Amino acid sequence: AAVIHLVREIRERKVDIIHTHLVRAGIVGKLAASIVRVPVVTTRHYTRDAKSRRWDFVAEDVLTRLLADRVIAIGDSVFDTIREQKMCAPEKIVLHRNAIDVASYVCQGRDERTPNLVIGTVGRLHPAKAHEVFLDALAMVRRTHPEVTGVIVGGGERLVALKEYADRCGVLDAVTFTGAVDSDTVRDWLHRFDIFVLPSDWEGLPISLIEAAAAGLPIVATDVGGCPEVVRDGENGFLVPPRDPAAVANAVERLIRDVSLRDAFGNRAVEIAKSEFDIHRLADQTADLYREIRMRKACT
Repeated sequence: AAVIHLVREIRERKVDIIHTHLVRAGIVGKLAASIVRVPVVTTRHYTRDAKSRRWDFVAEDVLTRLLADRVIAIGDSVFDTIREQKMCAPEKIVLHRNAIDVASYVCQGRDERTPNLVIGTVGRLHPAKAHEVFLDALAMVRRTHPEVTGVIVGGGERLVALKEYADRCGVLDAVTFTGAVDSDTVRDWLHRFDIFVLPSDWEGLPISLIEAAAAGLPIVATDVGGCPEVVRDGENGFLVPPRDPAAVANAVERLIRDVSLRDAFGNRAVEIAKSEFDIHRLADQTADLYREIRMRKACT
């Protein structure tokens, strides 16, 4: 039914290009585009997933291989994965890094110092985000810095389980769980953080890291997926192994002790966000790709 509805919309609106994101929308979009004979672009956001052998992931991969005119990788790690998996012909793959409106995230008021530092993370409450590592690291940090508190921004089905885990770690009273929030609220929380932590098991190119960099935060992130594309170890943050709360805690404590290092990392993070991850660059790249596809179609 979804495919039939989309076919009707494409014809009525005289759509020139279909651009799909994510898995099930990608299946519907590519099938509809093939029926109407409209070019299709698909953006691949991930390197791998625990559900990657589920029927819809497999179907989307097959349809991408058969029907996509271009496959956009959101980062270097995703680009490499697409090539390694031979998801499509190499000439069809293009690299358009994830991006945000950097200017809207720049923080103007972090000069007001308080001794009660806030360590925060942003992301859906999914096992791959490894929030237990964040909570373990927070507990370790608070042994020597009891004034430090934590914030977990994001919603999901693991909220109750993570609160129970925080209680077992002895940090329930020191951590705030915001639940699901909108993008404006995410930005407001980032402006309250002093250090950003992303302890994920795997990532594509995480928007949350780009947002944290644009907000001028020093970052501690796991060395997985596209995280090193945003976090340059020793330049705007620290990269640590996955599932290693002690490594996270050690990196955070180093930033707690050294205000000048936090400032240097934060300033460099903003520079990287502005130069490499601004939405205007991505908009120009996408528009150029659409024009190329339309011109090629006109010539056939």
